[in-house]
Amino acid sequence: MSYITILMCLICAGSALIALKDVFNPQFLFCSFMGLITILASVRLFGLTETNFMTYLIVMLGVMCFSIGVSLSRVGRTSFRMGNISTYFFDTANLELRSKFIAGVATALLFWSIYRMWTTVIPLLRSGFSLDMIRLVYFGIEVQGYSYSRLDEIIEMFLNLPFLYALIPVVAIELTSPKEKKKLKIRTSVIILLWIVLSCIISGGRVLLYNFVVVFVVCFFIRGNKWGKVFEKAKRRMKWLFACIVLIMIYVMYQLSINRSGTGTYEFLYQIYVYFCGCMPHTSLRLETVDIDYTLGMTFLSGCLRPFMLLFKYTIGGGNFPEIYQRTLEIGETLQSAVQISEGHTFNAFALPFYYFYYDGGVIAVIIESFIYGFICGRAFFRYRKYPTERNLAKYLVIIIYIANSMIRFSPALVYFAFAYIYVDFCFVSNYKKIGKEHV
Repeated sequence: MSYITILMCLICAGSALIALKDVFNPQFLFCSFMGLITILASVRLFGLTETNFMTYLIVMLGVMCFSIGVSLSRVGRTSFRMGNISTYFFDTANLELRSKFIAGVATALLFWSIYRMWTTVIPLLRSGFSLDMIRLVYFGIEVQGYSYSRLDEIIEMFLNLPFLYALIPVVAIELTSPKEKKKLKIRTSVIILLWIVLSCIISGGRVLLYNFVVVFVVCFFIRGNKWGKVFEKAKRRMKWLFACIVLIMIYVMYQLSINRSGTGTYEFLYQIYVYFCGCMPHTSLRLETVDIDYTLGMTFLSGCLRPFMLLFKYTIGGGNFPEIYQRTLEIGETLQSAVQISEGHTFNAFALPFYYFYYDGGVIAVIIESFIYGFICGRAFFRYRKYPTERNLAKYLVIIIYIANSMIRFSPALVYFAFAYIYVDFCFVSNYKKIGKEHV
C-alpha cells in the first residue's frame, strides 16, 4: 500500500507542476511533501514502527481530494460589489503596508516576551532546568511554582502567536525586497526577528524558526523573478543575505535541539528523521488505539470557532464548552501522551492533517475536508497569481506555513494559525485616493 500511496502523491504533484509550471503552487507543495513523508516513513530507519493500511489509505484519498480542490479553485473567480466596497480594494496594488502599526505591535509583544523571559524562563534555566521543562511550563504545567496565568494564555493565543505568524511573511517580503522597495525600517525587522527567537526559547520549541526559514526561502525564490533587472543587480548581495539568514536559523534550531534534553547527547539525526515522518506511524498507532467519537466537522472549523465557543463557555455554557467542541480539544490532549514509536524512543503530538479530518467523520470526512482544504489553498494561490501584491503574497505565505506544518497537525484547527491568515489584513490598508472612480 505504501508504494501505491507514494505513486499517487507523485502523480498529483507532477500533474500540478505540468499544468501550472510553478513549483510553489499548493498542490505540488502539499502532494510532494506528503510523498516525501510517506517515503521516509516506509523505509523505517531507526526501527520505526510500521504504518498501517488505513493511514496509507487516508493519505492517498487526502492528496487526491486536495488536488481536486486546488484544480477547481482555479475555475473562475467571482467578483462582488457591495456599495462602494469591491474586491478590487483588496486585490490590486492600492494597498499600503501599515509600517507604524506593525512596529507598534511587534515592539509591544517583544516587551511582553522579555517580561516572560525575565519572570519565568530565566529563573528556570538558572535553576538547571532544560528546555523540555520550559516547554512543559509553556503548556500549562507548574514547575517549582512557576507557571503562566490565564491572561498570559489569552494573550499568547489571540495576540502573540497570530501576529507572529502573520508578520513572518511580512518580514520575509521585506528582507527579500530591493532597498528602494522596502517599507519597514530596519529596526522593525530586527525587532520581529528577536521576537521570533525569544518566542522559541519561551516555548522550548523550534517550529517558529522552521516556519521562518521555509517562508523566507519560498519568498526569496518567488520574488527573485518579480523584480527583474532591479533584483538582478542585487543578486549577489541577496544570495549572501539568504545564505546567512538560513544558516543562522538552522544553527539556532540545532542548539535548541541539543539542549532540549539538557544532556548534550541529543540524537539529532534521529530527531530530524522522526520530525518529518514520525507522524505516519504515530497516526497509525492512534487510529488503532483511540476510540474516536466523531466531531462532525467541528474539528475542521475549530480554530475559527474558538472565540464564539469561549463566548458560549462564559455566558450560557456554565463554564463549559459545548460537548462536541470539547471533543475537538481533546484530540490535542490525547496526542500529547507519549507512545512508543521505535525501540527505546517515544513520540507524541505530531499527526497528519488527515487524522483531524478522520476525527470529524471517518473516511468520508477525509474526502470532503481534504477537498475544501485544497480549494482554500488554491484560492489564495490563484488570487496572488492574478493580483501579485504584497498583501496577497503574505496571505499565500501563511498557506505555505500550513502546508509546511503538515507533518505536525492540521494547522487551521488551532486558533492562532487560523487567525494569522486574517491578521495579515490588519497589516495593510487601502489607499482610496489612488483608486479611480471606475473601480468604485
